[in-house]
Amino acid sequence: MSVTCLDLCNRRHLSKIHAADRKAFSRIFALGSIPFRFLIGESPLYDYFEARFYFWVLDPIIYDLETVHATQTFVERCGKSDRLFFLFPDRTYLDIVQDTVGNNRCVYFPYAASFSDPTQMQPETAASPGPQAPIILLASVGSELSEFASLSAADVVRQLDPFGLDAHRRCSLVEHVQNDETYSNVTSSVRTFMALEAREILKEPVFRFLNALDSTEKRRRRIMAVASVRAFKMDIFGSGWEQYLSDCPNFRYFGGIRHDFLADSFRGYKVLFDFAPNWDHGYNDRVVTALGAGCRVVTTRNSAASELGAAAELVSHYSANHPAPSADLETALASPPVGAELLSVIRNDHNWKVRVNSLLRHASQAITPWSARVLPDATAGAAGAASTSA
Repeated sequence: MSVTCLDLCNRRHLSKIHAADRKAFSRIFALGSIPFRFLIGESPLYDYFEARFYFWVLDPIIYDLETVHATQTFVERCGKSDRLFFLFPDRTYLDIVQDTVGNNRCVYFPYAASFSDPTQMQPETAASPGPQAPIILLASVGSELSEFASLSAADVVRQLDPFGLDAHRRCSLVEHVQNDETYSNVTSSVRTFMALEAREILKEPVFRFLNALDSTEKRRRRIMAVASVRAFKMDIFGSGWEQYLSDCPNFRYFGGIRHDFLADSFRGYKVLFDFAPNWDHGYNDRVVTALGAGCRVVTTRNSAASELGAAAELVSHYSANHPAPSADLETALASPPVGAELLSVIRNDHNWKVRVNSLLRHASQAITPWSARVLPDATAGAAGAASTSA
């Protein structure tokens, strides 16, 4: 297909965007931080170009406090437009947003396996653990989660409560969010407890409250889960862990791993110990890549694993609120190397080519007259793309 990839953080690319014709692109896919506030002259990017816009929400909208007003504006526009769409790798947030903008404005678009060169990843190589610890964990509990992440859930509810709850209801809300039988997704839990309309979530005090509660719960759950498996040898990549788990001799702490090195890194481990990012239906970007590299996954309870077909047997689940993953880790560590058949399921059925072709089929429907002139043969897959840095 004909694609133009542009980085909104690159000055040279910015000049190309400003110089481009308003009808230059048929479809624009925005990746990374959602550029709601990016302007060309006085127009938002999605208003300047006359293309279909697909905004891939890599991190839930609810996290970005700086864009709350711009988000509200875009959601209002999205609900009235036939060319603005959200893409979600998680159905939980998709359900929340589509209640506001409409069912046909939100598209489920899960992550795929990321390999620099899949043909070089042979089963016998990918499934053989290297000299490192047998378990790898990639996550942070440092300050980048949120300025509120170090607070307890009770502190967040007490300090930022936008609903005017009394002391008893505040305690009940915390218990509800942390109950094993309710949603892992904090926004969904609060929405259910308070019987909130979807549009109420975008009100700034509620928006801020949900951001803070999600962040502090993310940190609490991660530390609790890792502390419960301190008997296992594990390499932990991410910030903040030594502050909370400095007394764990079985853990080795490292900085982050570049995204394009993930697949090669997973080859050296037998199990990825993972956390779904407070989602109930959607795995994060590392899960499919790890599986494709022959690395089994033990992660929080998440119904999206069933979409992996036969390879779903390589994924085990534990509770986010009351973790007991030791048995799952022991089972995964004792399992034989991942066979070539299951590796091929991931590489052939869950690669980016399959994902993007599926999305392009959606994008080729109901093309507006001007874009039909730009692309007379929509089935050829020619498309324009502008992306932020991921």
